[in-house]
Amino acid sequence: MIGSALLCVGVLVWYAMPRENEAENNRDTSSNAGTAFPFDERNPATLPGQKDQATATLEDVSLNHAMERAVRLRVFYEQAIQQPERGGIYFAKQAGLFCLDLKSKWDYSDTERAKGKFMTYFRRNEQRMQEAREELERRCDGLSGLGSAQTRFVELKSLETGRPPDPLSRGFEVINFGKQVNAERQAAALKAFIDLGGGHQLPSHLLQFQGADGLSMTMWFDNKVDAGVSREAFQLALIAASLNVNGIDEGATRVSAQTLQQLDMCATWAVCEGSAVDRALFDVPENSPVRAEVRQLVGPLTDAIRRKEVSRFLPPGVKAPS
Repeated sequence: MIGSALLCVGVLVWYAMPRENEAENNRDTSSNAGTAFPFDERNPATLPGQKDQATATLEDVSLNHAMERAVRLRVFYEQAIQQPERGGIYFAKQAGLFCLDLKSKWDYSDTERAKGKFMTYFRRNEQRMQEAREELERRCDGLSGLGSAQTRFVELKSLETGRPPDPLSRGFEVINFGKQVNAERQAAALKAFIDLGGGHQLPSHLLQFQGADGLSMTMWFDNKVDAGVSREAFQLALIAASLNVNGIDEGATRVSAQTLQQLDMCATWAVCEGSAVDRALFDVPENSPVRAEVRQLVGPLTDAIRRKEVSRFLPPGVKAPS
């Protein structure tokens, strides 16, 4: 299912008005933390509250919020790596990999569409899809074109060298595939991700706890395996919850006002409108029981992520970190 593929991307998913003041968008911005950060000044939803976006810094929002709305991801990348204690290395890697992966995702979706899939969305949103691709290319300018894919991947892997520990990147070290994992350490890593992630989609391998046999992997929510629904429904509900927490403006008319998640789904699958649940369910048949399961679960999941209630994602017997 495409929904499962979306979950693995890590950073997922309108008519575009011409960009005014393009020179202002491309202004030189220092890479030092604490300096003004290039959000989209014309998008009132960029920052919470009434913060002046022209003087906003990366410290004013979660790094995920900043990444999702950054006009220039190269500037985000340079500033984020200066804040490893906030998960900056992890999110710099996410931005780098997102931009590195754009063309391959689009090639895959174009191939699938050539086979006749997703034609309903494509016919309705062909122009929006193209505008979303152009917007993502603008945001990734300077980050996707530096060297080959191999050299960029090596650069991303070396970001932690000589820097303070990043709790999000370090959290992945507790997942030693094929060996017994300490559930308490995994719970602590999951807590760090929920605390600092700012609505970024929860990695499935932090949610999957090993069974007593050391081999089976199980996801939990509210003391139920897969939240009491099918695994597919749980994964899709996680996508919708992430979209909810990141914020969706269904009435937005400009691609520059969209988050990376929204743009990604539009540019890749031509899914360019609708609620968070509608977008997550785009590849699910209308008569599938998964639809009702997702709609039932997305509200509680969204609330748990917003309230940072890590205990709701832990298996029975695993104590929530303090």
